[in-house]
This record gives sequence, C-alpha cells and structure tokens, in this order.
Amino acid sequence: MNTKLVHGIVLLLCIGLIACSGEDGMEGPQGLQGEQGPAGPQGEQGPQGETGTANVRYSSWIPIDWNVLDANTVKRMDIDIPEITEEFIENGGIVLFYVRSTDSVWAVPMSRDNYSLYFLASSASQEIRFLASRITGLTGDINVSWILEVRYVLIFDGIPLQGEVSLNDYESLKEYYGITD
Repeated sequence: MNTKLVHGIVLLLCIGLIACSGEDGMEGPQGLQGEQGPAGPQGEQGPQGETGTANVRYSSWIPIDWNVLDANTVKRMDIDIPEITEEFIENGGIVLFYVRSTDSVWAVPMSRDNYSLYFLASSASQEIRFLASRITGLTGDINVSWILEVRYVLIFDGIPLQGEVSLNDYESLKEYYGITD
C-alpha cells in the first residue's frame, strides 16, 4: 500500500510538471460581441427643482474683498463672470449689481457721504469691476466698511420687465424673478 501511495504522488508530480509550460502561446482572436441585454427598470422620480426664470442668473452673496485696490479714496473689487460675453451684450443682456450690509440691500450705482459706488461690466475680460471712489471736490477718506457682501444678477436676451418691478428695489426684483438669498 505504501508503494501505491508513493507511485500516486510521483504520478501527480509528473503530471503537474508536464502540464505547466514556461511560455504562453499567442493570444487568440477577439470573440464576437454578445447581444444587448434588456433595459433596466425606470429610476425613481427626482425631487421638484426650485422655480425660477430660465433667462436670469444670479450669484450667491459674495463677501467684499477689495482684491485690486484698497486705498483711502478709491477701492476696487473684480469678480470673474464667464457669462458676460459679446453675445450677452449684443443680445441685450442686463447686468444688475447690489451691495448688502447687515440689514439692507442697495442697488449700485449709488452715492453716500463723500463717495460713489458704481460698477463696470466688461465682456472683453468677462468680469465686473466694482468701485468705490471719493466724489470729486470732496475731501476725506471713504468709509465703506458697512458693505459686507455683493451680488450680481444677469438678465439674458433683454427680457422686458413686466408688472410692478423696479431694478432699484431689490425685494421686488427678488420676488419677480424668484431669487433666493
């Protein structure tokens, strides 16, 4: 019986050595594409999105950052806005700009104390340049520390304003276009 066991082990070792080769052969040709499987089940309905106006886009409130110039009599903050293009301007696009303090929102341009706030929209550089500048003929440093945040609103395709909405009244504009804070 021991002889049979020894012969069995030797036989298995020989088969193992013969069955293994050092090199693989060439890869065979690509097999045929299988059939398309059946469509999966329909997914669940997603939640309802917020209502809004397709041709109006607005930023979140952006913390004030005089990132270009922060002097005593003039300040400048640039905001990159890729949507301000030649096409936007040529199609009658409207750019609105607002500043917010702790308790109020004001439309820009505006004047206060010894300075004016205004903005320039540039399609060449695709940005808004927000400026605070001392009014010519007045003296003293400008104090804009009350401005905490800014926001822009873009109205595409020159959509006419209808009803009782004023561009200077942020609350009525916000309600009219479904803008959220």
